[in-house]
Amino acid sequence: MGCKQENLVVNPGFDSGTEGAEVAEGWQERADPHGFAYRLAGEGVRPGSLAQEMAGAGRGSGYVYQRLPVEAKATYHATGWIKVEGDICARLRLNFVDREYQLVNQVLSPAVAAEGSWTKVEVDAVPGPGAIELVLMPVAYSIGAGGRAWFDDVWVWRLDQAIVAPGAQTPTTKAAMPGAQMPATSGDRPSATPREHRPIPLIIPRPKEVEPLPGWFVVGPATRIVVGDDADAADLIAARELNEELERLVGFQLPVLRAAELSASGNDPFEAAKDCIVLGESSQHPLINQSLEEANRAILHDVPGPQGYRLLATPIRIVVAGSDRQGTFYGVQTLKQLLDATESKDGIATANMPGRGWLARGCRVPAVAICDWPDHRFRGLHFCVDGYSPIFHTRLIDRVVARYKFNQIIAEGEMVQWESQPAIWQPEAASKADVAKVIDAARLHLVEINPLVQSLGHMEWLFAGGANMDIVEDPGTPYAYNPLNPRSYQVILEIMDEAIDLFGARLLHIGHDEVRMRGRFPASPEGQKLCFAELFMRDTLRIARHLEERGVATMLWADVVLEEEPALDLMRRSGDLAHPLVMVDWNYEPFLRFPSVDNLLKAGFPVIGSTWFEAENIHRFSRYAAERGVEGMLQTTWTGYFGNKTALEQELRQIVAYIVAAEFFWNSRGYAGPEDLPYDPGAVLAAAWER
Repeated sequence: MGCKQENLVVNPGFDSGTEGAEVAEGWQERADPHGFAYRLAGEGVRPGSLAQEMAGAGRGSGYVYQRLPVEAKATYHATGWIKVEGDICARLRLNFVDREYQLVNQVLSPAVAAEGSWTKVEVDAVPGPGAIELVLMPVAYSIGAGGRAWFDDVWVWRLDQAIVAPGAQTPTTKAAMPGAQMPATSGDRPSATPREHRPIPLIIPRPKEVEPLPGWFVVGPATRIVVGDDADAADLIAARELNEELERLVGFQLPVLRAAELSASGNDPFEAAKDCIVLGESSQHPLINQSLEEANRAILHDVPGPQGYRLLATPIRIVVAGSDRQGTFYGVQTLKQLLDATESKDGIATANMPGRGWLARGCRVPAVAICDWPDHRFRGLHFCVDGYSPIFHTRLIDRVVARYKFNQIIAEGEMVQWESQPAIWQPEAASKADVAKVIDAARLHLVEINPLVQSLGHMEWLFAGGANMDIVEDPGTPYAYNPLNPRSYQVILEIMDEAIDLFGARLLHIGHDEVRMRGRFPASPEGQKLCFAELFMRDTLRIARHLEERGVATMLWADVVLEEEPALDLMRRSGDLAHPLVMVDWNYEPFLRFPSVDNLLKAGFPVIGSTWFEAENIHRFSRYAAERGVEGMLQTTWTGYFGNKTALEQELRQIVAYIVAAEFFWNSRGYAGPEDLPYDPGAVLAAAWER
């Protein structure tokens, strides 16, 4: 790190001020308190100083801030001391903005969530092109019954030489994406001597149970894939996936046979299944059960359970036995990671077998018994589609989403050329044909994909170019539509109908988050006669009833429902809906517990937890949600502000987080935390992306 040159913060220790006042000299508090109270505290602080205290309860955030001049290419080092108690976490947030006060870059310090003594946090940052100002924010986030955070000695130095951001910071450019190979084994995985067992390659996500066995299975041109006699096109997807991986690794594919074909010559099919890879559910053909029973590893109804699988590799055969079709598919994703073709001879992928010499054009699989199942039934990925999605997202689905066992996609559609609204089309918007390519790619990998059409708030896209201003709620800030204007529903429901038809949707995410973040709501004279909760509820049920008529379930972000108790009470009266409203509880901070999940479950809603790019948030929230038995988890991606074409350059941290989410959504207790992962998620993403 370079030498510290210049401190920019006025009154960094909060000492110039009066104890009991809201903020210290040189600092400003958030204009909207958002449920937080601010106070300069003198008790329990670091020696010889005051400290900024923030107290909050429920779901919300509070901050104080300073605006500091910066140079776009300079390097800055921020540091501060933080202490918390209760359901609070806190950190330093550095927002770099340009002359138009548009966000150029945001850098976050590590978060402090555990109660205890004062903790020092540090972070380094380069502002980015066009940045002229830093908005420095000591910020606290609340989620439960109440808590407090204290900040002291918050400094920002301009450094006199460039630095490399510390390892704790996720790289933000594609050039920074690590390219190193991931470790071959985890330090705490079982291993044995080379004579008896070989180390098991790293598998992502980590299976629940792994037992190494003696020997190897050799995959050569004579090996066959065996499926059930009644296997349909969807069942054959797993065989296709395996063959595509073999084609990439060793240059050939294996013949795919029905089980009955093994006995066509009159041979015992079990004996004929030597040198075979047997795929399917136990109910599909007897070879599955016979092979597992021989090894005393029969499939039971409750173990491995829905979407689970058993994988048994011996020197004689490999069996991938799913509890269901999805389980077989995920077992094949694991098998693909076990294929070993790392040795070569004369440039040809080979397998060098002890005592058997070189097997030209082949690979091998370590003998192993795996029993595995997911913690979460719904393991979703959210992203915004645009005109670059047929390139970016189809590749992402093939190389990351399916490989690491996501099974759901929520595709947000503001940047789609909806035929009912040609006036709002943007140059980078996706055509319906573009979106269809993404849909086809998802279904080709057994990933269910459904649309998100943002409604009520966050509606800038609907008012683009001055369109639809007759239905805007606040003409001064085109952000929300007027829920009392009948034409609002003519517009939004037509778009939703298009989305349902295009996706063949089973459910539709209607957004409904942060409705009052900008502008005035309610602003219309009629709306002001009703409370916000009533307007929100009327709008939600109006849309949900329409979707139900189409046979489609309704999903929505849960933040407004959680913040507005009257709205929550009204939601409980939505019992006339055949499909319950599915609440997606987004929380992006690494809290130690997430009581909002408990509140939604208590109210009777199906709940899906939702995370963003911070690894510890993903780990903690997934584990908490699994313990509560929620429907699943959804990893969000907010690259729509930048466009998908630049996602790997400008927001790589969000894409790297997919690997962390895949790991902990499947197995929330596989590792103690992100710091214990035996691999670099960025390196894994790089290797998968370039496959």
